[in-house]
Amino acid sequence: MVIIPILEKKIDVFRMELKVKVMKNENLLNVYKFVKIGLIIIMVSCGLNFSVSADLTEWFIDSGYVLREYVKDPSLVAYVTASSRWVCDAIVAEIEEPCNVLEIGAGCGTISTRIAEKLNQLQKDQSKEYRFDIVECKEVFYKRLEKKLKSLKQDDKIFLYKEEFGREWVPKNFDDKDDKYDVVVSTIPMTCINKICVESILDKILDVLKPGGVFVYICLYGARSCGLFRSLIRSFFKMDFEPYEKYKEKIEIFDNWINKGFSECRSICVLLNFLPLEVFVVKRNNVTSYLPDTTKTLSADHMDNKLKVV
Repeated sequence: MVIIPILEKKIDVFRMELKVKVMKNENLLNVYKFVKIGLIIIMVSCGLNFSVSADLTEWFIDSGYVLREYVKDPSLVAYVTASSRWVCDAIVAEIEEPCNVLEIGAGCGTISTRIAEKLNQLQKDQSKEYRFDIVECKEVFYKRLEKKLKSLKQDDKIFLYKEEFGREWVPKNFDDKDDKYDVVVSTIPMTCINKICVESILDKILDVLKPGGVFVYICLYGARSCGLFRSLIRSFFKMDFEPYEKYKEKIEIFDNWINKGFSECRSICVLLNFLPLEVFVVKRNNVTSYLPDTTKTLSADHMDNKLKVV
């Protein structure tokens, strides 16, 4: 057919014109680099998830949302794809019975759906009640979460909040106002947000977590020491991050918070994710308040002497 060669020629002309425009505009060039690397990331992550993902289509959609938000603002969205199966496994392993669970910074709900499924299964096995609260402030992620959670049909046990998490946040519909959470899960990139927000979030976590409760926090592997990825992004894409001194100060706030409020800490390195993640699991002691003190770093006494690698 004659029309096919004509269309192919027009597409080639359009591609060349677009390439010229991109090469002339530095901002467009940076976006173009992001898109190319993003496609590679998704292909690699797809390979990691293909044989184990219950629903690869859902993972692809989630990763598209995450990557788009990362391109918009890499200083606020720390991840470039949805979490892999192994990250979810490391987190849900900390939930051993039906209980009160809070997830903050849930994103598209890749981890949330796994937690909800685990709680539902545990309830059937142990005949105990549970409650699952999810907090997400980004509109695009919230709508995605809403759609996914409706399909689970657990409306009486799962509560979704489109709010920012901090000192003023209050859980709704608790039977007892003094009820607290047994497990708190956070994927919020603490090192990317400002110091005041970090202190507010940590203070509230300590306030809503039961004594003896578990706090699970994930971050990019090596993020605590600023890491190769941060340096790569700064140099390759010519992006301006905050000075390392401020970055390090937030790490110290987090370490001090662990020292004051928690009695145990272990780290799980999940290499089968793009990018590799570190899952911190800490157990709360009886400390009831948090006072910022940046003179200390994470005590070796709190850390297991072995790093578990997945």
